[in-house]
Amino acid sequence: MKKEKVKLFFVQNKPLMYTLIITILINIAIPLFKNFNIRTIFDISNLSTDIITMLSAIFGAIVGGIFTLIGTSYSNKQQLKAKTNTKKKNLIYKPLYDELAEIHYVQLKEKPFPSRITYVKAPYKDIDLIQYTAWDRIKTDSRYIEVPNHLKESMESLYITVENYIDSQKELSKEIYSILNEVLKNQLNTKCNIVNFGNYFATYVLLDSQENIFDHIAESLTPNVDIDELTKTKVNNIFYDTCARSSIVQNVKAKHSNWMKQQQSTLELLETLIKYINIKYEE
Repeated sequence: MKKEKVKLFFVQNKPLMYTLIITILINIAIPLFKNFNIRTIFDISNLSTDIITMLSAIFGAIVGGIFTLIGTSYSNKQQLKAKTNTKKKNLIYKPLYDELAEIHYVQLKEKPFPSRITYVKAPYKDIDLIQYTAWDRIKTDSRYIEVPNHLKESMESLYITVENYIDSQKELSKEIYSILNEVLKNQLNTKCNIVNFGNYFATYVLLDSQENIFDHIAESLTPNVDIDELTKTKVNNIFYDTCARSSIVQNVKAKHSNWMKQQQSTLELLETLIKYINIKYEE
């Protein structure tokens, strides 16, 4: 990542760097030329003007030919490099960036703690389903050979954090439902009959939103009890405080944080790679 940012800096500041290098070379060369006398190496005083002219022409043709060859070779190499890197950008970097950006900046803003994540493209559009598909497609064809090692490592690390987050959620629903009924029993001597309460209430808990639980369970208490607003607020606060202390809830939050950090880092790497190619080869 640091290497790519350094390369991007040099490309963005190319005129400044060239000016600096030329200035340094001039300052080195001037003192050398002051003390240099070509006559101490070649004595051309006895050569005729015609011979000197002929030798100069031959020397000039040789030097010109060498520089032309070098220039043509360099130009061809640069064109090939530009074509290769542009192809990488369009077929590898952009598909990965576009998919991750959609997930990170759109889907996860609407639903920060998703419970449904897949690596296979669904046959239908589902805003609640997080789909990581671009990387697996790249890994199954020849594009994978051209992926830089540091990007491979970043993508694999991202997928590990996603898996860790998915695994951390396995006991979450059960834990939230258990905490709810424990609080209801201790405070109101009742229980909630909504078995999947933890599934749809998990996001409220993970965001510590203080969403009123009684707006969701009032009709599902056994036995049914009358609860005043003050008691509702008290029980609601106890429920969220207990959830916040749960090791399972804390683990989900930690794994989610790792996922977001790695995804942000991977997006930044892809953005740097794309910008570098745009500036160096396409502008």
